[in-house]
Amino acid sequence: NEASAFRSAYKVYLNGNYKRASSEFQRFVTHYPATALTPQAFYYLGQSLYVQKQYDPALQALQHIVNHYPNTKYRSQALYKLGQIMIETDQRSQAQKHWNQVIQDYPDSPDAIHAKDQLKKAGLS
Repeated sequence: NEASAFRSAYKVYLNGNYKRASSEFQRFVTHYPATALTPQAFYYLGQSLYVQKQYDPALQALQHIVNHYPNTKYRSQALYKLGQIMIETDQRSQAQKHWNQVIQDYPDSPDAIHAKDQLKKAGLS
């Protein structure tokens, strides 16, 4: 079932096997495209891909959260991580845009604090 499939993928992720985790989370979102766990699975799919420096597919997974799950708690985390991907791929203005959106949409979140720090660190604030 979906809960056990998610737990299995998450356990692989926590163990640091990001290549296998990304495969398992991809399989999860394909088989369970509309469950309560789907936004979280997209987030960890994006994280797994990001760690492997697979920035384009990571961006797609995280952007999917932003576009399709506006009310999930993973949206602020996805926006923050999108900013990191933009820095890694030398798209500084896009990083600034994503981090400013985190600060605007989630001003009291830990992600907003991290976004402010990243803007300063990158010289974008």
